[in-house]
Amino acid sequence: MDYGRADEALIKLTNVSMGYRSDRQPALSDVSLEIFPGDQIAVIGPNGAGKSTFLKTIVGLLPPLSGSLHYHGNRESTHKDCVSYIPQHEEIDWNYPITVREVVMMGRYGSLSLLRPPSQKDIRITDEAMERMQITAIADRKISDCSGGQQQRMFLARSLAQQPHIVLMDEPFNAVDLATERIILENLRHFHDSGVTALITTHDHNLASSQFEKVMLLNKKLIAFGPAAEVMTAKNMEKAYESYSFVRR
Repeated sequence: MDYGRADEALIKLTNVSMGYRSDRQPALSDVSLEIFPGDQIAVIGPNGAGKSTFLKTIVGLLPPLSGSLHYHGNRESTHKDCVSYIPQHEEIDWNYPITVREVVMMGRYGSLSLLRPPSQKDIRITDEAMERMQITAIADRKISDCSGGQQQRMFLARSLAQQPHIVLMDEPFNAVDLATERIILENLRHFHDSGVTALITTHDHNLASSQFEKVMLLNKKLIAFGPAAEVMTAKNMEKAYESYSFVRR
């Protein structure tokens, strides 16, 4: 799959303000940056910094309030099929009567016509994604009967089945077991090796600094963006949090 040249920006934001039009102030203001194929980015900042708003703008759920947002050099909305988005746990209706397999199969919907049933290829890709995430044994289980770690693996399997260019995950490490955290990190490395771009919001500074090649620090605006050692300085952290706690390298 073609994810674009590594030296050409996959996503380019120029003076972008983001948020809900009904709000009096943008959640994020005047953001300019470039994201390249294969980038693995941890998005950090205090509560209310605009992290979730940033992801929702990238995936197209929220249109930019101002500025320009380009994908592969194009200012258009046709990118959505190549972006996989996993929202925070509390944004999902876990009582919806659907199985793990059916959720993972949703990753194939972009390749299906309205009336065409899943092909053998779609079924194979879905099965392979579940196997990779070690959830084959619970494929026919209702999502409401799954643990938090199983639910997170299920959505990551859906992302794998989608075969996206860009993966966005909002707080995927919250309330998951160590085995699920390890599997998530392993698959982020798989995405990186495949040229897939990943943006992950997290409150875990140690994980951000040790597991991601780039860090984006937000608080109503872009404080800093780049290698973790350059971004997560005492000065930048004080700007974002107004107090600084030690981050182990």
